[in-house]
Amino acid sequence: MLLAVGLVSLPGMMTGQILSGVSPMIEVRYQIMVICMIFGSSDISEAVFLHSAKDSFTETKNRFE
Repeated sequence: MLLAVGLVSLPGMMTGQILSGVSPMIEVRYQIMVICMIFGSSDISEAVFLHSAKDSFTETKNRFE
């Protein structure tokens, strides 16, 4: 997923902002923000999955009674 971000999403964003006249330093901040949002969303989705699947991965004492 991050490979796709580096190859497709970020250069398109950079090109659009440079053509509109935005400073390259501001554009780099946007890129960093987008990458952090992608990392954050994948971390949150992983945490939600692990929390919801916690019962499937652990055994309880009274499971077969």
